Amino acid sequence: MKCHNYLLCLIIITFQDNGIAASFMAKDPRSLAMGGTNVAVSSYGNQVLYNPALLSSANEKKAVYWGIPSFSIRVADPDNLSLAIDDFTENKYFDNFNSALSDFNQSATFAELDRSRIQVVKTGNELVDNLSSLSNKAIELQGSLAVFFADTDRGLPLAFSVNAWGSFGIVGVVIDNDLQQMRETLDAVDNLNIIGIQIPNPTTDFESNIQGRGILLQEFALSLSFSNSLSNISFSYGVTPKYVHVNTYDYHFTAVEIDFAEISLRSGLKTSQNFNMDAGLAIDFSERWRWGMAIKNLFTQKYDTILNNSIELKPTARTGFSYHFTNQVISIDYDLTQEEGLGIGGSSQYLSAGYEFQGNVTSLRFGYRHNFPDNNVNVASLGISFKVWSTRMDFSVAASENEISSAAQLIYIH
Repeated sequence: MKCHNYLLCLIIITFQDNGIAASFMAKDPRSLAMGGTNVAVSSYGNQVLYNPALLSSANEKKAVYWGIPSFSIRVADPDNLSLAIDDFTENKYFDNFNSALSDFNQSATFAELDRSRIQVVKTGNELVDNLSSLSNKAIELQGSLAVFFADTDRGLPLAFSVNAWGSFGIVGVVIDNDLQQMRETLDAVDNLNIIGIQIPNPTTDFESNIQGRGILLQEFALSLSFSNSLSNISFSYGVTPKYVHVNTYDYHFTAVEIDFAEISLRSGLKTSQNFNMDAGLAIDFSERWRWGMAIKNLFTQKYDTILNNSIELKPTARTGFSYHFTNQVISIDYDLTQEEGLGIGGSSQYLSAGYEFQGNVTSLRFGYRHNFPDNNVNVASLGISFKVWSTRMDFSVAASENEISSAAQLIYIH
């Protein structure tokens, strides 16, 4: 697979008929830095991306916010598939085996037969070993780009947003029958002592493959938020109806095509449109304690790809608490729903925690995220924010051994 095509593959994800595990992905640097928490602690207009109820929360600063823009990206390669593909394409294991088998079949003497036999067995075993190294490994990339306008300083707080987000990647699928055919062929070659017998090439019938599938959602949304109070407790709730333009991408290449596969986004593209809605609730028990809950994509949507596979977008729910004291904030979020495995990265159900120290000019943030379906996936994060007159500039990064995320945002506050 050529280099530019391989880089393109890194923005495609395999779903295998399951839902998207990115509904509550951190789409701004504050959320990312605080472990991905967002349903009870979002601020500076970012509420529109997670929980619209927070737009009218009693304890939030009332202002007009312009997010221009907010950007985040995440790359995960938990099984080092990128290294395996690089090794496979650079060493040309298929070409080496095909050449050795051709020489073996054309041997005119027993000396040539013995010499070529060694090469067939050697290159065949290398092909089996390295093809196996691609099996059930995956690369995942998620990204988001959002711009918004949020006015919380009015009787009916509202916000407009345009948000493009998606999940992409590749996965290797190795068929056991292919490996078995290779081993049987190598045994036949090793035991053949007659010149002129042609050994069929088993790779011509290989079904092992590299699959790529992905989705990009472009949401045009209006968020409305309402508030009420009872005694010293403030309630707020909000809705975000949205028009969604959906691009799905779907690709399939047999293993023997890895070295020369040509990929274009348009060739695997299929588009559709629909309407959906997010909803949220928040309760401020005091000036310090807040509880929040949000539901993303209330209406289940199923999208068929160009290769007749299905990607399903299901409702997902998250709840969380935040505690505010003087110039510090602590937040905890928990996913109430487990988002199904994608064939890449597995299922997700996160418990996240974050901390923020708010200075007059600079704010510092730290966070941690744990994934219950896979106890080995734990991600630490940190971030920094600068306030210059009416503008905030935020940056953050999150990382583990085989995963890295980053985010940046510029916000104008009026």
